[in-house]
Amino acid sequence: FTAQAIGDIYFNGTINTSAAVDRDVLFKATDSIVFGASQSTRTNSGDVILWANSDASGTGGITLGNGVLFNTINGSTASGLSGGGDIILAGGADTDADGQPDGVASGGTSRSGVALGTSTSSNIKLYSGGGDIIIRGTSTSNTGDFYNKMGLAQYGKFLADAGTGAIDISASAVNSYGINFVYQDNTVNRYDDHLVLRSAKTTGTAISISGTSSTSYGVVLNYLHPKKILATGGGAISITGDGGIIYGVFMENADILASSGDISINGTDGIIIQTLGLEIGAISGSAEVPTSS
Repeated sequence: FTAQAIGDIYFNGTINTSAAVDRDVLFKATDSIVFGASQSTRTNSGDVILWANSDASGTGGITLGNGVLFNTINGSTASGLSGGGDIILAGGADTDADGQPDGVASGGTSRSGVALGTSTSSNIKLYSGGGDIIIRGTSTSNTGDFYNKMGLAQYGKFLADAGTGAIDISASAVNSYGINFVYQDNTVNRYDDHLVLRSAKTTGTAISISGTSSTSYGVVLNYLHPKKILATGGGAISITGDGGIIYGVFMENADILASSGDISINGTDGIIIQTLGLEIGAISGSAEVPTSS
């Protein structure tokens, strides 16, 4: 399935290509791509690619409505799987001619580069089952509230489970956070996990998060709601934030756990950890990541 547009793509519907193995789903637009609420896309090992800003003009972000579901492992939601397709939310040019975007989805001067949800009741889920999950965004926006100015902005809940694949998230912003996980004024279901990033990749970097801001924090794991970053198969976790003029990384109430791989958290100009703190390495008795890194 392929949908291409000169301009924007607004999609409200369900796509299921699982009757055939390795059948990809591609949305490609010179401007923005917007998925409506509760839309689902399912493949049987085919890639799901949202390719905004395909002309590399610097304008063309990606918005996923509340409750969007992408599954590239034929509908399974089990962890640790292999053989699934990639899930890519990105943009710009294809510099290596592999049929995938190698740049960023760009909100330009009016919105965030990648928006995951539109309200605090959102619950977005990505399951790649061995394929990589790649998200890249940028924004120069100075319009509206801080949520409209981020490289990557998350409302509500967000789960990304890559199976044995990797998770690679990078974003930048000029006038707000580079990456913001969990909306800071969210009071909905405060004790539920609002961020889960899980990879069972066995070697190399399982989960990479890199955020840059010219004026604020590079990477934010925001305030009260529980957040989990889990490398369960032996791979490493890398979190890097460049805050420009303030702390590179801001964190609270997060478990950052790896079964045996290294955990690296680097913040240019420092790291700030708020009252509810962090668990890093392993938690005694945890069924999710049973051994310490």
